[in-house]
Amino acid sequence: PEEGGCREFRLGDTYLFAVKHKSEVFVYRNRCPHIGTPLNWQKDKFLNSEREYIQCFSHGALFEITTGFCVAGPCHGQSLERVDSELNESGLYISV
Repeated sequence: PEEGGCREFRLGDTYLFAVKHKSEVFVYRNRCPHIGTPLNWQKDKFLNSEREYIQCFSHGALFEITTGFCVAGPCHGQSLERVDSELNESGLYISV
């Protein structure tokens, strides 16, 4: 994704999304820890309106971009499942 943007994708049966924040890329499973639904409501839409947090559009939970930790909402204290990744000049490499 571009700086401050998100991109969703699928590897086999695993749905993921990547967020680029301050030149780093963070990859998470696209699954809310509260009820297991996808986080986004439209393609590639994962951030709140201020673009400061990942937001679950089912119930409004907010997650830190860099850690996936839920700071507000019904899953407070839980975290998104982060996926190991590496960004280099060749592309983004994912370990699932």
